[in-house]
Amino acid sequence: MTYFHTELILFLFLSYRKDRARHEQLARERLAALKAKRAEKEAAIIVSNEDEQRYAIEAKLQNEQDKEKDILSQEALELQQGGVVAVHEAILKEVEKKHSIEIKMLSELLDVSESDADAVAAASYLNNKQRVEKMADLYRDFKEWKTATVRASKNAGSEFNSKEEKDENVLRAADRQMKLMRILKDGIVLKVLNVKEELTGKNIPEPNLKDELGVMLVANLQEKQNTESRAVENILAEKEVAVLNLIKDEQRRIRQECIVDNLAAVILQKDQEETLEGNSDVSKAENENEKQFAEMEAELEVERQRRFLTGASEAEINAALSELRRQQEAKKQALNATLEHQRNLAKAKLEARRRRRDDKQYEEDIATSLLMMAEQESSLVREKTMIQRSKQGESLQERLARRREERAKRKAQEELERNTEESKDEIEQDENDRPKAASAGRVVERTEKLKGRKSSLPEGFSMKREKTVVDVEVSEDKKKEIVGSLLREHTQFGVGIERERKRQEDILMERRLRKKSHVVQAAATIVGLGERQKTMVEQKRKEERERQLTLVRDRISRVRHERTMTMKEPKSDSKGFDHMLTQEEAEGLNAEEKMKLIAAKMEQKFKVEERRVSTTLQSPPILPSYSGVDDEDMASIDRRKSIRLDEKGKEKKLKERLAARKKAKRGERLSEDVEQTGDDPSSSTV
Repeated sequence: MTYFHTELILFLFLSYRKDRARHEQLARERLAALKAKRAEKEAAIIVSNEDEQRYAIEAKLQNEQDKEKDILSQEALELQQGGVVAVHEAILKEVEKKHSIEIKMLSELLDVSESDADAVAAASYLNNKQRVEKMADLYRDFKEWKTATVRASKNAGSEFNSKEEKDENVLRAADRQMKLMRILKDGIVLKVLNVKEELTGKNIPEPNLKDELGVMLVANLQEKQNTESRAVENILAEKEVAVLNLIKDEQRRIRQECIVDNLAAVILQKDQEETLEGNSDVSKAENENEKQFAEMEAELEVERQRRFLTGASEAEINAALSELRRQQEAKKQALNATLEHQRNLAKAKLEARRRRRDDKQYEEDIATSLLMMAEQESSLVREKTMIQRSKQGESLQERLARRREERAKRKAQEELERNTEESKDEIEQDENDRPKAASAGRVVERTEKLKGRKSSLPEGFSMKREKTVVDVEVSEDKKKEIVGSLLREHTQFGVGIERERKRQEDILMERRLRKKSHVVQAAATIVGLGERQKTMVEQKRKEERERQLTLVRDRISRVRHERTMTMKEPKSDSKGFDHMLTQEEAEGLNAEEKMKLIAAKMEQKFKVEERRVSTTLQSPPILPSYSGVDDEDMASIDRRKSIRLDEKGKEKKLKERLAARKKAKRGERLSEDVEQTGDDPSSSTV
């Protein structure tokens, strides 16, 4: 195991411990707050009495049902104004509400478990293994209950139900939640006994056992809830609005039906324990320790034999062996500390691995469950929509059939009335054309015939008028002309129908092509926009990289080639005060006498310099003399005067002049020192 790997494991383990401590502190605060609320007589979710429990559940469900319409209308308005962000917030709010319910239920279950003495006594007779098996059976019952509850809630939920149907759904939901409460109450008793045994093994005092048990379970529940929140957030980041709305509805249904997956996992599931068996590092360290312990025992025996052979006394042998044992004991302590460190590292590694595996598995289970529920909800919505459409189609067909029947009856009635009127007109016409006697008989006869014909016809059939036979002769040409005109009319009518059908097909085809072209154009636009954005991003990235490389190259070039602007000072040739004494003066003198002589010379030099400066200040300025300069130097001086210097040249010339002045001053001082060393300090004058 590398150093980096070890440090990473320690960091993960310490991070987990820090996170766990934070959860435990938050659990203590939440339990205290819930205890204060119960003291204020707040309505409880879980009570010990069955009848009171059912009454509390029904009251809660009825209250939620009464407020559901207003809540949904307000939520629809917020979603319409907020868009996708509002949908995300609504989903996370539902998740937080469910988490609060789970925390409250766990706190109340802990209180109820203490009051149920019979259940505690029955569970006490079971050993740890039997209790774990019983909890596993209860967890399977919870899974079956969850599946049945989800199916029943999806089939029952409808905003078009009547009040009686809604009340019936409330009763069914109360029955389902009562079954859940029984499962959780049986499980919490078993879980409390197992956790008490675990905490007793950690030497926790009996008065603090109850509080530590509640803190431990609430902290475990909070860790599960954080994992679920992460899973929900990961799902929300990559889903469309339609799927998000389905997930929102599903989360609301889970909260209303009290489907507490996190609470059931904490109470009914057993944490998987990782052991150190098979760990190569720990086994290697243990074998190495055992080997070194055996070598120490052998070393004691060898030392005893060596001391005995050298003729040492018994007291000397015991003293030497005691000292050796003391050294070996210190070495054993160091080896045991190293082994314990290796074990702690292995435990930290196993704990981090278990936590990552459990969190990942739980997160995947939650995400898969949510997506499956959303898909089932979507399929159920589609199925209900198809059923509703089919019902609407059937009702439409029935209405059309009724209309057709009414229209046929109305048409038959109108035909019958029209035939009756025509018969009356014919009778009147016959009466006018024939003698009254003959016409009277015929009228009576025809009337009876019409009455008999009318009575013999079934209802709904029309009555045909018997037309007067007219002897009309039609020539063959006229017949052909009439038949031809009828054929032409029929043909023109068929051609018109075909033309109209063709036109409708063309319009429909054109509409489809236009819609398809719009879709293709929109897709091409989106793809082109994506490509352009990708090209722009790559171009910007490339330009930024080139700019950074250019800056780095310029910086490297400046560091390599540019020089500093600081002026280099000439080196000083000073070698201390030894140059102030000549060899003849220093001969025969010790160091103290030399320093006294040098001090006297320096004092004399300072006095001479002071007098010279005062004399110089009182005398007029001395102009420079060029008597010692030849003509060539003067010509060069005049030539230099006539040259116009730039900024760099001026700076260079200024430096040269300053250096020349310093050099001249240094030479004057050296000459004065030489002159003064040659004279007696007491007789020197200016």
